[in-house]
Amino acid sequence: MKIISRYLPAVLVIACLQKNLSAQSGNVGVNQDQPTSSLDVNGNLSIGSTYSGTTAAPANGAIIEGRVGIGLTIPSVSLEVYNPNPFSTLGKFTSIYRGKIQVGTDRRQISLGADEILNYGFIGTENPTSFLIQTDNKQRLLVDGSTGHVGIGIFTPLSPQAPFHVAQASYTNSGTDIRFFNHASTTLNSIPNWQGQTAILAWGNICATGAFIAGQSFSFSDARIKNIIGRSDGAADLDRLNQIEITRYTHIDSLTKGNAVQTKVIAQQLKQVMPEAVGYTREFIPNVMQVARHIDLHENMLLISLSKPHSLTAGDQVKCIDDHGLEMILEVGAALDENSLLLKTDHRPSQLFIYGKQVDDFHIVDYDAIAMLNVSATQELSREVERLKTLVADLQSQLAALDELKGKMAAPQAPLSANIPSPNNTPSK
Repeated sequence: MKIISRYLPAVLVIACLQKNLSAQSGNVGVNQDQPTSSLDVNGNLSIGSTYSGTTAAPANGAIIEGRVGIGLTIPSVSLEVYNPNPFSTLGKFTSIYRGKIQVGTDRRQISLGADEILNYGFIGTENPTSFLIQTDNKQRLLVDGSTGHVGIGIFTPLSPQAPFHVAQASYTNSGTDIRFFNHASTTLNSIPNWQGQTAILAWGNICATGAFIAGQSFSFSDARIKNIIGRSDGAADLDRLNQIEITRYTHIDSLTKGNAVQTKVIAQQLKQVMPEAVGYTREFIPNVMQVARHIDLHENMLLISLSKPHSLTAGDQVKCIDDHGLEMILEVGAALDENSLLLKTDHRPSQLFIYGKQVDDFHIVDYDAIAMLNVSATQELSREVERLKTLVADLQSQLAALDELKGKMAAPQAPLSANIPSPNNTPSK
């Protein structure tokens, strides 16, 4: 290998020849006779005592044992890139195919797009506390750092008003197109009587432990999705409706559901009358509802002492809430007695609220089925009312005929009595 440098001493020239090094115009080359950079390596590169002489870098690649800093002298992580002027075009982006990764700014972010101004995507911190995702130069998702709330269609300076807040359905004003997550669906449109746009479309069930509040609701009821069996028996439905016990009650969990008196059905009683209106799911029941009187910390276990007896057994899944409001699902390791139990967890709370256990047969009610039973029973009552109306009309007609006959029978008595002589008016002889 030829070394081109008139300034190198002989010993360095010999060393360069032995190590395949070359130098030219102040540049140093490794396996390169004509280095064009300060250090020009033709091949792979390893840096660090751990890799030196033991581990080969990948072909035409590099492995580095320590930290790497670009644009700064003391990197704090494995790779840290810093640009003191994030708005300069030099060093602002590192291109990856047609996307861009923006580094060296005062906010952690990734920008994706064809150019730096328009039509770009963005993932990063919109301000020191919030995180957002942006596509097509439009803000799509916002996470409020102070509350943790997630907003879709929420535009700064607004912030999500609930843990999950969908504010806008579309960037258009069409009232018949279905939209979900700001995405147009051409296969769902022109719904009659639809006065707004859909903000969320779920191809499955939506489960909520609280109330479902809406201005109006629609249900799928197209005949083309049904096997029609026939009309329901109104008389039988009326009989079943009369057997349903409408009950007044309050919730055991008054902390989250309040203490207002409810007037509804009880699923277990309804099941005896109308089993098709009762279903089952997995849910937690408030069968403990106590703050732990004492907590002993053990390895992977919490020994819980309660003031009142519990009905938990080993293997039960229990919902608990710690003093920071963190909800946890813990397994009962053992029920030591009626007032103490072991919970499996590495968590170390100073206080713990035991809500209750999870059951697989939590009863749920199809109130739509009850409403339709009521419709059928009401229709039966309507038919009975019509029959009674007909009966009353017949009776009224008969009464009118009797009144007319009575009048006819009473009318001839007046002239007949006028022709009968009075006993006091006997003629004299």
